[in-house]
Amino acid sequence: MNLQEQDRLARQQIQVRLQESQAILAELGRGGLRPDHAVSLDFRFVAPDEAKARALRAHLEANHCRDLAIAPVVGEPTGRQRVSGRSHPTKLTAAIVGQWVPWMVVQGVKNGCEFEGWSAQVPN
Repeated sequence: MNLQEQDRLARQQIQVRLQESQAILAELGRGGLRPDHAVSLDFRFVAPDEAKARALRAHLEANHCRDLAIAPVVGEPTGRQRVSGRSHPTKLTAAIVGQWVPWMVVQGVKNGCEFEGWSAQVPN
C-alpha cells in the first residue's frame, strides 16, 4: 500500500473511530467517570497475520504501551491475529481522546493492521 492509500485509509478509520469514541466517552460519563479520574485505555487491533501482529506489538511496546498480547481472532480460520494492550493511566477528556485515537489508527495502518477501538473501566 502506498502512502496515499495509507493516508486515505487512515482518514476513513479516524472518522469512524472518533465517532465511536464520542459514544464511549458519553457512556463512561453516565457510568460515573469524572474529570479527575485517571484511567487506562484498553485497546485492540486486528492484524492479517502473525508477522504483522508481532511488528505492531514491537512498535507499540517501543512507544510505551503496556500489557501487550497477541492472540488468534476467535472463530476465524484465516490466521488473523488480535493485538491488545493498555495505555498508561491518564485523565480522560475529549481532547486527549481526539489526539490519541488518530495516533492509534495511524500506527495500525502503518503496520498493515486495523485499530478496532478502545474501552476503559470507571474507577470505583
